[in-house]
Amino acid sequence: MRTVLSNLISESAKNDENFLLLTGDHGYALFDEIRKTSPEKFVNVGIMEQALISTAAGLSKVGYKPLCYGLASFVPIRVLEQIKFDLCLSNNPVKIIGDGAGLIYTNLGNSHYCGEDMSVLSPLEGIEIYSPGDPEEMRICYKEFISSDVPAYLRVGKCDNPKFNEVPLTSTKPYFTNKTNSNEICLVSTGAMLGIANQFSKEFNVSHLSIMKIKTIDKEALDHLKSFKHIIFFEEHVRKGGLTSAVTDLFIDSNTTLPKVTSYSLKNSFVSKAGSHQYALSEHGLATDQLRIKLKCIIDAK
Repeated sequence: MRTVLSNLISESAKNDENFLLLTGDHGYALFDEIRKTSPEKFVNVGIMEQALISTAAGLSKVGYKPLCYGLASFVPIRVLEQIKFDLCLSNNPVKIIGDGAGLIYTNLGNSHYCGEDMSVLSPLEGIEIYSPGDPEEMRICYKEFISSDVPAYLRVGKCDNPKFNEVPLTSTKPYFTNKTNSNEICLVSTGAMLGIANQFSKEFNVSHLSIMKIKTIDKEALDHLKSFKHIIFFEEHVRKGGLTSAVTDLFIDSNTTLPKVTSYSLKNSFVSKAGSHQYALSEHGLATDQLRIKLKCIIDAK
C-alpha cells in the first residue's frame, strides 16, 4: 500500500499546482518520488506537529491544498486541538494521513501505539475518515479523500498485507468480498483486517463485508447487514469510536433492530512488551490463531 500511496501523492503534486505535502519529519522513503519529481511541493516542517496542522490551515485559507503526513500516534493524536479548531471549526479542507495506525509500530514501544485515532476524530464536526486495507482500497479512498471539500483523515495501518482486490473498485461504498446464501453470520472488517477477515469468511463459509469509509459511513452498510442474525467485527482499533461504533450507531440512528454483535477489537490497554506485530495483536486477543479459535467456537455453537 505504501508504494501506491507514494505514487498517488506524487500524482497529486504533478496534477495540481496548489497541492502541497507537509510532513512532521516523518515519511522518509515514502516521499522519495515527490522529492525527485516535485521538490517544490514538499515541505518538512520538522518535529512540530501542532504547527504542521496550523500552518496547513493558513495555507488552505490562501488557496493551497495541503496534505499533512505523520505517524498516527502523533498525527492526529498529538494535534487534536489544532484539528478541532483550525480545520473543523473553520471548515478548512486540509487532508491528513496518519501512518502506522494500530499496532504495526509497537516494536518501538507504547509511544508509537495508536488504537484510538478514529475515536478522537469521529466526534468532530465535518471531518471524513477513511480506512483502506489493501492497495486497491487505498487507491479509491485516496481518490475520494484528496478531492473532498471538507477536512479528511486517511488511516494507514499495516501496509505489507498481500494484495486482495484484483478488480478495480468504483467507490468507497461497503462491499462484500464473500457472500453466502446464509443470513446467520457476517464478518465485517476495516483497514488491515481486510485479508484475514476474508480468509476466515471462506474458511468458515460465512459472508464478509469490507467497510473502508468510517465517517460518514454509507447507509448501504445498514442495507447489507440488517438481515443477518450475528455480525462479527474485526478492527485493529478500540471498539469505541471505530468500525463497531460506526455501524451500531447507524442501526440506532435509523431505529433498526440491531443483530447480535461480537467485536474483535483492541483492548483499552497498552502492550506490556515491545515485539512483532503478531505478538502485539496477541496481547489483545487478535492474533490470527486466537481469532480462528474464537470464530470456530461461535460457528460450532450455531
